[in-house]
Amino acid sequence: MSKITGKEPFEELPDKVKQLYQAVGRLVEEGADLGSMKVSDITDRAGIGKGTAYEYFESKEEILAFGMLYYLADKTDRIKRELEEKANFRESLAFLLDQTEKQMGERTCMLRFVHLLFDATQTGLLLRDTLRACSPAEYPPVLLMHTVIIKGMEAGELKKELSEPYMVYMLLSRLVAYMAYLDDPAKEACTAEQFRRQLEVGIREEFCL
Repeated sequence: MSKITGKEPFEELPDKVKQLYQAVGRLVEEGADLGSMKVSDITDRAGIGKGTAYEYFESKEEILAFGMLYYLADKTDRIKRELEEKANFRESLAFLLDQTEKQMGERTCMLRFVHLLFDATQTGLLLRDTLRACSPAEYPPVLLMHTVIIKGMEAGELKKELSEPYMVYMLLSRLVAYMAYLDDPAKEACTAEQFRRQLEVGIREEFCL
């Protein structure tokens, strides 16, 4: 049996691998600690035997890294469909910020995924190696930023002197900063509402005509 590489389309995966990926997503949403998570924790939640997991994966780290990639890609696809219905850049930006607040409020794995990208653990290293094998446009957060920027460019709302890659990655960096702020327990100097308002104004002033 061929081992999973993390690059397979979800619809082509064996059902038991799909169950493992979905189990990882549920565990992370519930706040499970990745460092102490065991393969048996994942297989128990997936409803399959521990030995079955090793028929498809070499290690726990592969299950975690590939499972989180699937989780984020699935969430990204659903958000992207809603983004495509927004009328303009301003609406799209507000929707992105709403989604950021929602994901952080529900303690989903968005921020933990970002943390993993800079983590020195085996899971973090494997996650980065898997992403390096993909084109930048396939990276889920970049895909969302690209959707927003292209919509604004096609509508003639954005400054022509700013390149699409610059705006995509600057917008992503602003959202990561917002996620970090929302995760900061000490917000006395500036409320979340004030921070968001300043963030939106700053982005529109830099990007919009």
